[in-house]
Amino acid sequence: MRIRVRGLSAVIALVGLWFAVPAFGQTDGSTFNLSVSGPDNSVVVGDGYADPYNGTASYNGSNINPNGLIVCDDYNHNVTAGETWTATGMQASTLTSGNVDNTRFGSSIGLLGYAEVANLVTQLLSTNNQQLQADISSAIWWITSGGTKIGSNYSFDGVSLDANAVALLKAVLGTSSSTLLSQLAKDTNLWIMTPTSGGPNSPQEMWVETPEGGAALMYLLLAALACYGAMFLRNRNRFASGAAI
Repeated sequence: MRIRVRGLSAVIALVGLWFAVPAFGQTDGSTFNLSVSGPDNSVVVGDGYADPYNGTASYNGSNINPNGLIVCDDYNHNVTAGETWTATGMQASTLTSGNVDNTRFGSSIGLLGYAEVANLVTQLLSTNNQQLQADISSAIWWITSGGTKIGSNYSFDGVSLDANAVALLKAVLGTSSSTLLSQLAKDTNLWIMTPTSGGPNSPQEMWVETPEGGAALMYLLLAALACYGAMFLRNRNRFASGAAI
């Protein structure tokens, strides 16, 4: 019966992996190490490059954003190529009105503001169009900078949003709070990295995207179970007919 035992062992191993992966999601409030190597976008907004940047976030020595991209939600602080720093990580889906103040802008934009930013970050990471990414960056920075509206002129810190950025901003601001908060609760792959050091020389607050490993692991688990089931039935039939196993 070695085939059955080995097949069952493989399934058990996959189940163990399935339950081990979500353990990373239980590290809210832990310290992460971040680094930035330079801009991934060549478009300049104000006096800096638009998102995303090339950079990494790691926890206990393991890289958690294999796409190599980080997104800043912060226009008023700076990072430079080659800079490294530590940050407190918060899974976006775990944000509540009770813990949002642990982020850089929680006390100013609140939970709904972070839900709006999460919506825009998701849009930004889903496109390779650099101008669109820049417009989304502008919209994000407008929200976190406490942007001002002067007539039809949307601007923050002396930076005016172009027409497309304004349209993107109006779309997210016009989305119902219930929809945005529902989306935020599902953002298990987005993490907010708030620098552990404060002050004007503190690095920027960043967002990173972790892999959606659950779907792939579930597929492998179901495939393994189906394979094991087929082997079990075949071996049982062979045993019933007197064949050797």
